Amino acid sequence: MNKTRVALSALLLAAAWGCEPQPPESCDTIPDQTLNVRQLERLTPCFTDPDGDRLTLAAESSDSTVAAARSLANELVLVRGVDVGDATVTVTATDPDDLHAQTRFSVTVPNRPPELTTPFDTLTVLIGDTLTVGLARHFEDPDGHGLTYEIGSSDTSAVTAAMRGLRLWLSGRTPGPTVVTVIANDGWDSLEADVPITVPVPVRPFRDDFDSDASLDDWMAVRADASIEDGRLLVSPDTALEGYVSRHTGDAPAAADWKIKVSMATADSLGVATVKWQATGSEHTGYYFSIGWPTAAVDSTNWAFGTCISGFPCWTAPGWENQYGWSDEIEVGVLQEFHIWMEGDHAYVRIGEDGPWLMNGVRPGNRHDGVSPQLYGRFELGMFDDDRRGLTAIYDWVELIVN
Repeated sequence: MNKTRVALSALLLAAAWGCEPQPPESCDTIPDQTLNVRQLERLTPCFTDPDGDRLTLAAESSDSTVAAARSLANELVLVRGVDVGDATVTVTATDPDDLHAQTRFSVTVPNRPPELTTPFDTLTVLIGDTLTVGLARHFEDPDGHGLTYEIGSSDTSAVTAAMRGLRLWLSGRTPGPTVVTVIANDGWDSLEADVPITVPVPVRPFRDDFDSDASLDDWMAVRADASIEDGRLLVSPDTALEGYVSRHTGDAPAAADWKIKVSMATADSLGVATVKWQATGSEHTGYYFSIGWPTAAVDSTNWAFGTCISGFPCWTAPGWENQYGWSDEIEVGVLQEFHIWMEGDHAYVRIGEDGPWLMNGVRPGNRHDGVSPQLYGRFELGMFDDDRRGLTAIYDWVELIVN
């Protein structure tokens, strides 16, 4: 017997007895709900049926992207917060005669603002250095929303701060404590957190600005004509291959504690200006960084970084033990600032704010035994001219910083 015949028979029987099927009734209301994202709530609706029939429950949300709803075991209604917003859930009870009753309640899913899960320790940023800080491990959004970041405030006299994606970039400018405020935003609400920073006073074993003839008093010229002109140090070889001025650095700092800064240029496209530092007790053992045209054969190179071994020339063109390449930042006759430092067993070079470059091919002990990352003994500025005399290297200033 099909459903149509069953329904017709029921109606005829009810008519014969003078009684029609009665629809279900709601016996109580469900209060409005406030749920967080991913929060699940079990609710028990109240319906009765005058005919004593068993009822079937169904639940539907007006916006399933805000709140999801469904019935469970024909007794409960499950409601889950999905995302921020408002929705209405309708619960329907249906009897076998397809008669029904409904009740409705609203669901509000509020936004929870970002949280600072790991407070910032005081960061140390050295003058002239750039420190990057990943923000993802410090902030979290309890609703799982993606966070964007911006800088709220900062004392730019002490540090410069910039936001690049999920990382905060800090560059030290002047000594002292300061605070940079970072704002994390989830699209609805935001949270501010302070990043305490200290910029230590650097210890400079020396700094020469070459602003007077007396600047050369602490330097010794070796196979070179060295002079001060208009606040610039000019170094020209007086023999083939090389000429330089040298200065003793004092005590040897640890590998990661020092940085060399130098402003240098070449006066001629065929010359190479170089800064060299001694790394062991031997006078000719250490590292060098050069800019300029190293040899006629290597015309696509304007910088080189390498090691020097006692008994072998150090101020040479790029060879098997060196790294070299090209940077558009380097121009003949244009003074450029370079930062050079060792970190662990790696050497780094940065041109101004560009970089740094990691010199993977030149690691202490990687090429030759006895070459350490420690600065020791001598510090040299000079010119390599590949037997083309009369060329000049120009130095505006040079400093050694030990932190």
